[in-house]
Amino acid sequence: MTNTPISTYLLIKLASRCNLACTYCYWFRDEGVYRTPKLMTEIVEDALIERLATHIIRYGLKSFNCIFHGGEPLLFGIDRFKKLIGKMEIVGKSTDCVMEYSITTNGVLINEEWSAIFKYHSVRVAVSIDGTASVHDNFRKKINGRGSHSAAVRGYQLLKQIGLQPNIIAVCDPKSDPEATLKFLIEDLECVNLDVLPPDLNHNDDIVSIAQYYKTLFDIWYDKYSDSGIKVRFLHSLIRSVLGLETNSDSFGYGPLHTISLSTDGALEPNDVLRIGGSERTKTNANILRSDLDEVAAEKNWIEAYNSALKLCSKCENCKYNFACGGGHLSHRWSDNNAYDNPSVYCDDLMLLFDHVWNRVSADILISDGTRQITLSQFLKKSQNTI
Repeated sequence: MTNTPISTYLLIKLASRCNLACTYCYWFRDEGVYRTPKLMTEIVEDALIERLATHIIRYGLKSFNCIFHGGEPLLFGIDRFKKLIGKMEIVGKSTDCVMEYSITTNGVLINEEWSAIFKYHSVRVAVSIDGTASVHDNFRKKINGRGSHSAAVRGYQLLKQIGLQPNIIAVCDPKSDPEATLKFLIEDLECVNLDVLPPDLNHNDDIVSIAQYYKTLFDIWYDKYSDSGIKVRFLHSLIRSVLGLETNSDSFGYGPLHTISLSTDGALEPNDVLRIGGSERTKTNANILRSDLDEVAAEKNWIEAYNSALKLCSKCENCKYNFACGGGHLSHRWSDNNAYDNPSVYCDDLMLLFDHVWNRVSADILISDGTRQITLSQFLKKSQNTI
């Protein structure tokens, strides 16, 4: 063991089932999830608490983030959630470690009691709302086939009413109106921190171009909302990436795999979204019932994903945006023929998008050439002319 952990956060699957049937959900594309317990078992819960304490003590961690996920994590139930987070608080106090909590939910089950628990324990909440009802309800349906938009918005508003500032995570419909999406999420719901993500697809899927959607989305956000402190993480990360800065995003940016996922049966696996290539992409022999968290790093699928994130295909290696893009999201590079040795399924779109963002941002950044302030793009053009 080194003195550095492979991760200081853990993606915890409280439930492997959901109360919605979203058409694009990566989790249920792998039917193997139906062979796992519907909810995290109590024996796994007890082992989690023990392994957390061991991990924190071993590395002397001063903070650790538990990210609650699903399926739909609120299916875990209020009473069990309160007990679990209470045990985690005891771990934090006994190890002098600040325990941080995040949860991603479809919002449908949020009520006053859930809201109060989140506020009491300072849980950062992200609610999945894809924009207007017409877009959201086309993809995010209840089991009975009805739309979930009104219920998700009601849950989001309950969190706002109690004084929380929940994030919103949207999945884009490339055929929809990005301006209407931003207007609804930012102006109608008054969200200041959101994300708009492309659908999780790989080279086995039919791909719809996302370039025009995101170019328009970027321009509207950059011109109308960015100066107001409104953060759209995907767009914010695009800017950081083209400027050579760290993005802290899985969507793009060169860097290794860090996400450990804990399933309801105790399995420790690499990033759960890799399941869009099938359960064999994430399956390991590591299990929290018998393994410490970092032991997953010795598993074949973890090593393959870790190395693939750092080893780009030849097209990516020769691309001017190779470091900024990093091949895109690792899951979007998968194909049955070449494994991860491919560019992103969105490669052509990302190229257009990086060019667009660079042209917009470089024209607005003022730097000094020694005598006056000029834009970054002017400086680079001048430098190229004198080399």
